[in-house]
Amino acid sequence: MLSFHASGRNAEIEALRAVAVIIVIIGHGGELLGWKEAPFARVLAFFGGVDLFFVISGYVIASAYVGQFTKVVGDKSAYWRLVVAFWIRRFYRILPSSWLWLIIVIVLATTYNSTQVFGGVRGGLGDFIAVVLNIANFHFAKCVVPDVWCGSNGVYWSLSLEEQFYFCFPFVLLLPRRYMVLCLSVIIVIYLFVPRTTMIWFTRIDGISLGVLLAIFRSSEVYALVEPRLFTSRPARLFAAVFLISAIVIVPGSTGLVSFYPSVVVGVSGLLVLIASYDKSYLFASGILRTVLVWIGERSFALYLIHNPVFWFIRETQARLFSVETLSPAVLCAVAALLMVALADLNYRFFETPLRNKGKLVATKFAAAEQPVRQAA
Repeated sequence: MLSFHASGRNAEIEALRAVAVIIVIIGHGGELLGWKEAPFARVLAFFGGVDLFFVISGYVIASAYVGQFTKVVGDKSAYWRLVVAFWIRRFYRILPSSWLWLIIVIVLATTYNSTQVFGGVRGGLGDFIAVVLNIANFHFAKCVVPDVWCGSNGVYWSLSLEEQFYFCFPFVLLLPRRYMVLCLSVIIVIYLFVPRTTMIWFTRIDGISLGVLLAIFRSSEVYALVEPRLFTSRPARLFAAVFLISAIVIVPGSTGLVSFYPSVVVGVSGLLVLIASYDKSYLFASGILRTVLVWIGERSFALYLIHNPVFWFIRETQARLFSVETLSPAVLCAVAALLMVALADLNYRFFETPLRNKGKLVATKFAAAEQPVRQAA
């Protein structure tokens, strides 16, 4: 079993969330600095932060719910009440914050957008409709070809893919365990060979599938046998963390080290999550660094939503205050970091956490509600 902290969460997994969102933010740095092409684009690629998020999501959700669903799978009424309760919690967890920041972007596109960094209003509305309908990944796959209904909110594609996973997850669990494992394994293998078309890119579920498999693997006898105790050594731990995290951005750099580099990124992400799953400081030793990473990880969802709007706000403000772009990249990055952290913390404390707690309460009441007794005919 995992060891848990006072917050009930695996600190190493939370630290990996921080790593994932930092990778994503760096990859989107051009939104702040106005790069047509990032200076490191021919060497490094940062899309792997999303794949790390996917593996974490699949692992965390499966770890939390596979056992609960399995216990009641024989009772259809209890099972589907638990499923609806699960969906309620996911709704409160994701949709309010995502809708809030998308609405903020649309408002700013209308009122504070002389540079057009926030995109067009119609495009923002198109994005919003796609997000509400939970088809944003398909929407943004289409938006590779510019269209008036396409806005600047491309990061929402991954949230829709996760929400689609949340919807399908309870149905997958109805399969016998061996067939479920086989199905998820086949998905991962298929992605090794399938051409990465735009639509495939925006519907990639190999990372989520791997995360679910890792959660199932935790209950096997082999899990204890492969525990990486070597990483109790500081040099080994440091090497593993630096090497694996670096690989996420190096492997896909330029045209990729290998033709199937997206699958390699998923595999490396899976290895990181596996090591972190033991929660024994095999990646990040207790100390200031891990404390900071855990803090960031807890706010990673807010940071994911907020970072691009912050970048756009700073660029628009700079254009309004100065006739030319006079602020240095270092100053822009420092201001952006402060603003992102402040807004993410406010969102986490006063919006995300209260709504998550509300969702937990509503879901618990729904799952525990007694069924009406049917009268005999």
